[in-house]
Amino acid sequence: MKLSYLAKSLKSCGHDVTIINTDKQLCEMLSNSHEVLSICGDGTKSSVLESAGISSMDTVIALTGNDASNLIICEISKKQFNIKTTLSIVNNPQNINMFKELGVDKCISAIQIFADFIEQSSIA
Repeated sequence: MKLSYLAKSLKSCGHDVTIINTDKQLCEMLSNSHEVLSICGDGTKSSVLESAGISSMDTVIALTGNDASNLIICEISKKQFNIKTTLSIVNNPQNINMFKELGVDKCISAIQIFADFIEQSSIA
């Protein structure tokens, strides 16, 4: 499970980790197994971000499977709560430039990384 791995990795590096997810079972599992704060809710809602303590965070990472939701999370975080750094997974590589133009600090597209890897491997 990607989210579990990331939570464990960040926690082991000494980061405070808060997870927001609509899946209550996932939140409970992550909270219990990795000792992270888990909030069951919609991260695109300002009230949910506030209840998660966003005002004390310096970085927000948006990892939903929906680019529009990830963009909204990053925009609210940056514009409404003045979060220093926003990172987002971008499911459709064609959206990367738009994310960057709208202020998302770091964008990662697994599909783009994989395509680049294949292209580089074919050339070598």
